Amino acid sequence: MSDDATLDAFGDRAAESNDDGERTDPAPVTSSWRADAACSACGESAARRWTADGERVCADCVPWTTTGSEACDQ
Repeated sequence: MSDDATLDAFGDRAAESNDDGERTDPAPVTSSWRADAACSACGESAARRWTADGERVCADCVPWTTTGSEACDQ
């Protein structure tokens, strides 16, 4: 992989083996950062986008499921 790879490039990696030789699945990519990106849902400029239904969407278009004082994006 080149030095200028984006974080999105790591989201498609196949399962790997841990130190014990057992197969492990990589954690799913839930957000990405790209200065020149646009929201897949509304088309607005959005450097930080979240994965929702297989699309990269801005914070306004994410169907957030946690409500109340416990809700956060980090």
